[in-house]
Amino acid sequence: MTFLCMLSSAHAQTSPSRVEGPFAGLFGGASAATHSLDFRGSLFGVYQKVSVPPELEETSTLDPRFSSSGTFGGASGSLNYIYGRRGSHAFFDVDGHGSIADYSVLPEVPQYTVGVSAGTGLFGQLTQKIRYSASASATYSPYYGYAPFSQSVTGSLDSTYLPPQFGFSARNSSNVGLNTSATLTDQLTRRSSISAVAGWVRFFVFDDASRGAQTFSGRVNYNYRVVRNLTVYVGYQLSETHYSDTGDVGVSQGIDAGFNYAEGLTFRLGRHTTATFYGGVTGARAVDSPTHYAVTGRADLVHTLGRTWSSSAGYHRSFGFIDLFSQPVLSDSLTGTVAGLVAPRLNSSSSVGWTRGRVGFGGSNNNLAATFASSTLTLGVSRRFGLYTQYVYYRYEVPVGDFTRFDIPSNLSRHAASVGLTLWVPIFNNARSRRDSR
Repeated sequence: MTFLCMLSSAHAQTSPSRVEGPFAGLFGGASAATHSLDFRGSLFGVYQKVSVPPELEETSTLDPRFSSSGTFGGASGSLNYIYGRRGSHAFFDVDGHGSIADYSVLPEVPQYTVGVSAGTGLFGQLTQKIRYSASASATYSPYYGYAPFSQSVTGSLDSTYLPPQFGFSARNSSNVGLNTSATLTDQLTRRSSISAVAGWVRFFVFDDASRGAQTFSGRVNYNYRVVRNLTVYVGYQLSETHYSDTGDVGVSQGIDAGFNYAEGLTFRLGRHTTATFYGGVTGARAVDSPTHYAVTGRADLVHTLGRTWSSSAGYHRSFGFIDLFSQPVLSDSLTGTVAGLVAPRLNSSSSVGWTRGRVGFGGSNNNLAATFASSTLTLGVSRRFGLYTQYVYYRYEVPVGDFTRFDIPSNLSRHAASVGLTLWVPIFNNARSRRDSR
């Protein structure tokens, strides 16, 4: 239940005492588990209003859980496993998540999902200056959705316990995603380093294998630390996406550069601001088309307000391929969040987002758009039990043409209001200090 993760960060400057439970941040502490298995359950009620084009209302691919207006309830349960091992020269992490949910709108078809990820790395073993790391992850979903806003932005929402999760269209299409990456870094001098990253992503669709795709990617960056908190970098990236249905290959490549400023400006009353910027020129081409180029980049600002409040704003311009289309997508996005403690044990989190873009090159019917807004209040009744209420608005529009690889509604909007309670039960929890884990 992703929204719980934000609670600890809101209280990061309070007492460092070790306590357990997803609501630990509302009681002045945070969990330090290195090996744990826990159960989380939820009961909720939802009212949602959904608008889809009339000609698509009876389409069989629409999932009633996501396309039916009205009031309904549900229950969910999940198991979460974490293992972490840290040493002076190595680390190893494994985490897994499995959940199932049932809704009164469609009780005979429960929703279930499974996710697992692992990462391992060694430092200082190849030479004194060269280190590497590798990671792998796998996810399963019983439906396919168009999700232009990342989980890091939406933050407080989780489809395993809140069925009207925005970012998902209403298509029954089970799928699995695999993601692997490896990084090699050479510390050339005290201030400079060079890093290389290679990745592979595979997307499987069970009801139609031809809709699958895989992407190979690589990146090389040169990094230079100008001063203690300021690093600049320049790099080159290349990726190829192979589509199962046509055998076509989409290529994205380009140069990017930027800087990271690790320490923000300090104002009165203890307020802090941090900024991250990068930009570049990215080229992309589909089959039988020339390469087109676009300026891309990202800018993010994070500002803390007092001891328990934080806010962020971001702009992102991207150019590349996504699963839904066989043509490259150029898009601009704006996002913003505000989160903090309204009162002791009562956390508030609100997010907004806006994106506009186009698919492919030229044409008059290739525009896409999406907008969202959400607000959540969470009350930590105890370290293991909480209550929440949430409102969500989401709307998207996508073009439909030869380049659209999935049959989803061309436009959809959703309002959803929900209330619920959550319970956390530790099965085992082996929390150790940093010294013990070495």
